[in-house]
This record gives sequence, C-alpha cells and structure tokens, in this order.
Amino acid sequence: MAEERELCPRCASLQPMRVSETIREEGDESGAKKRFRVLSYHCAGCSVFVKSVESPMAPSDAG
Repeated sequence: MAEERELCPRCASLQPMRVSETIREEGDESGAKKRFRVLSYHCAGCSVFVKSVESPMAPSDAG
C-alpha cells in the first residue's frame, strides 16, 4: 500500500501521515444508533493534526 502524504500546515510541505481510526456512535431522534468510522491524519514528522475523514459504517460492519 502506498504511503499517505498530505500537506502539513506546520512543515509547509508534503509529509507522510500517521493515520488513526476510531469508531463514533451517534443516536438519532428515534433512539436508533448510527456508527461512523473516523480516520484522523497527523503529520509523521511534527505530529500536528492535518485532517479527519468520517464515513458511515455499513450495518454489517457495525458489529
């Protein structure tokens, strides 16, 4: 797999990213829970936060 590279605002250059994944749960008005996968990207060189990407999980992934 290719290394993720993004523009780091602190380094002011393209840098490799350290990616972490978390699962976030959210309830709607009816009480049904939805799960989201959140990928957070931090610069591997200086550890500054660069971005996050959130996507809904399929019911089969919700465990």
